[in-house]
Amino acid sequence: AIRTALISPDIDEIILDIDSGGGDSAGVFALAEYIAQAAEQKRVIAYVNDMAASAAYLLASGANQIYMSKSAQVGHIGVIMVHLDRSKQLEQDGIKPTFIYRGEHKKDGNSLEPLPADVKARIQAEIDEKYEFFVSAVASHRGLDPQAVRDTEALTFGPDEAIALGLADAVTTRDQVIRN
Repeated sequence: AIRTALISPDIDEIILDIDSGGGDSAGVFALAEYIAQAAEQKRVIAYVNDMAASAAYLLASGANQIYMSKSAQVGHIGVIMVHLDRSKQLEQDGIKPTFIYRGEHKKDGNSLEPLPADVKARIQAEIDEKYEFFVSAVASHRGLDPQAVRDTEALTFGPDEAIALGLADAVTTRDQVIRN
């Protein structure tokens, strides 16, 4: 839809209507960069009604302006992964998994056995790298110091605080965004 809007001579402005708690990081960095590049060609507005958190905020950050409804929340700039150790549950149920695999690290991080310290450290390094990509993208898109983005510590913010922190630009309604 963004690509179509960019090539259409009848469209002057692109409005992203966002209401999402975020999601997976797969593809989100490329899409956020695409939105930022689109914002160099045509005005792109992100309207947050009611949530732009995590990956959804990353996408919004690529817009020229971020507007919020009065009750909206933005932020949650962070990365998370969950490992569920189900080995004790399986043991209680009398189930013992047998792994048949090739490649020393193929079963790393699976939920059927405890997470070894070295695997946890490697996953943490990957999380740290994605986090720095996230921080860097938001800082670049919003013209913020990366440390200021890190200092949000993955909190979400209502309009007043978000605007004060540089994470959003104004409070308005969807109708006002569309009319202007």
